[in-house]
Amino acid sequence: LDLCMGKLDTVAEWIRNGDETQGSFMRQGKSFYYLVHGKALMLAGDAIRLDAMCDTFPTLVGQFHNHWGLVVNQIYTAAVACKLRGRAAGVTELDKALRTGEKDGLVMPFVENAGQLMEMLKVLDRQYTGSREYFTRVMTECQHYHMKLDQLRDEPALLTRREKEILVLLEEGYKHEEIGKRL
Repeated sequence: LDLCMGKLDTVAEWIRNGDETQGSFMRQGKSFYYLVHGKALMLAGDAIRLDAMCDTFPTLVGQFHNHWGLVVNQIYTAAVACKLRGRAAGVTELDKALRTGEKDGLVMPFVENAGQLMEMLKVLDRQYTGSREYFTRVMTECQHYHMKLDQLRDEPALLTRREKEILVLLEEGYKHEEIGKRL
């Protein structure tokens, strides 16, 4: 949630630093961890490390046919390209991500990264040659999400004491089963 809100400083250090030894992941769960870590790298502006992660990610998830993860990876690749090679390079990569996502109607990977994509989406709005209906839906949802996040950033989180307790234990690297036993 903190990554979605752009609050990098409140994200667990082991996630920000990519120290996967702090959590225990089944092989399939590693792809989710990498996506979260990638979001942290993107928010931190660490394009070099994110670029390296994007290069290795497809081999990690390819065997599980994680289409969602591959689209998110393409989104991160677009963010890296924009930062390292300029907006035009980012737009080219984002176009590829949109075309991949369009095949399955995926919208949320774009929405969850709207803050980093809005400027590139505005450029693509004039030149996207794929489904206009799909692109309009992505653009509309990204704008809505971005606006709502701006409104929520100043409001305090409304979590129960128990929810906060669980989140602290997750941040410390406890497994769900361990948390259940402990609580």
